[in-house]
Amino acid sequence: MEPIVGALYGVESALEAGVALAKGILHPTLPLRATLSRITGGPNLPRTGHTLSIIKGRAYIYGGESSDAAAAADTDIHVIVLPTTDVEETDYFTATTKGRGPVPRKNHTATVVGDDIYIFGGQPLSSSSSSSESAEPDPPGRIWSFSTISSTWRPAPDSSGPAQRTGHAAAGTEDPNPQAPKGVDTSLETGILPQAPPDPADDRMLAEPEPEGSFGTVFVVGGRALGGDDGKGEQLDDAWAFDIRTARWTQLPSLPRPLAKAGLGATIVGTRLYVVSRGTVGYLDIRRVIEFAAQGNQPTSPEQASLLGEWQVIETDTADGKAPGPDDGAGLVDVTTGQGRRYLLLLAGGKVYGDEAGAEAPQAKDTIFALQLPPEAESAAAVKDTMRETIKKDTKKHAWAEVEYKYTNERGDVVSGDKARAQKLGMGNRKGAAVAKGSEVDGATVVLWGGMDDEGKVMSDGWMVTVDR
Repeated sequence: MEPIVGALYGVESALEAGVALAKGILHPTLPLRATLSRITGGPNLPRTGHTLSIIKGRAYIYGGESSDAAAAADTDIHVIVLPTTDVEETDYFTATTKGRGPVPRKNHTATVVGDDIYIFGGQPLSSSSSSSESAEPDPPGRIWSFSTISSTWRPAPDSSGPAQRTGHAAAGTEDPNPQAPKGVDTSLETGILPQAPPDPADDRMLAEPEPEGSFGTVFVVGGRALGGDDGKGEQLDDAWAFDIRTARWTQLPSLPRPLAKAGLGATIVGTRLYVVSRGTVGYLDIRRVIEFAAQGNQPTSPEQASLLGEWQVIETDTADGKAPGPDDGAGLVDVTTGQGRRYLLLLAGGKVYGDEAGAEAPQAKDTIFALQLPPEAESAAAVKDTMRETIKKDTKKHAWAEVEYKYTNERGDVVSGDKARAQKLGMGNRKGAAVAKGSEVDGATVVLWGGMDDEGKVMSDGWMVTVDR
């Protein structure tokens, strides 16, 4: 009797496993669902045209304009210690910095590499509301680093490079990384750190500690040149890579026309530098760029830039009949729901860098959109997509869908129900907010601060967005 019971139990287990597998294969990957939580106990810090950087659970806010748009907010580094599951309230202070820092500015970029923040470009601003004159822009190629370890500003050595600009995008990677163990894949190639613990007997796993700010790459793309008769410079289609170790700029292939707009966003996923420009998506494979820098080569000329790769424009679809419009100034981050599944997240869009004089500016928006990316190789997500293709099911690769979200109110209660109601009471319509990936923040996928509402009011609050896995 026992063998029969065992056999039946085995059949039942196999059937349950089969049902679970089928359910997993058929479970949709879009739309994503997320929860919004307002950052409570933080400062009243109205900002627009600023940047937000997340390092080790702390949010670093720099630059931009305050509620008085006639002058720069300040040149302070505002630090917000974000809440965790153990500590619900935030902490806030202004960093005491050392060294000469950059002049006041707005619409610059801040790129995190390791424990450092790299500031490039932006529109120089007067530090006084009584002065109509703006500060002088930085020379071409000037990039500033701020160490969150020593709170020290450092301008990079003068190096010929890209013209200063506004409305551009930037992204960073720690590659080429001399500390990476030889013969072991790094995050550049796989997006996943080695899982095996280091072996002290293996000299490949040992490396001398590098001084802060000694390696990595900052990518800068597009934007608009400073100046111009109408205060709006020409649209730029160039792309550059700054090698931190050598302090050299390398010119990359130019952006194709659909991507060459001001107010675009950029992020790195694996070996691809993704750019989203008013709903158009493209990418550049950066492996050759990293290899070029790792070999210590000199920067290329514009004619040689094509040897470093070619931009690809992606033909996107929509999973729910909705897709981002021709907005600019939206925040772009990459997120994962695990198992090798990755997305681009676009939020807080509107019209910040309008191209046509007198063109009607779209309202600020409270929508969040997700674009599903190809899965990581040999991951569970890749297996699922292969099976879906076998049974003629859409994998949703390169499809947009609006994120369905709920929010946590001031009492800490999660408000669910009608989605439109949740949006109205959630983060509200805003454009030009500063957005950063919250990978080191307990429970948060994305952190957002400031921006402007439909009436042009500068907003002073922050939100954490947590994407469901």
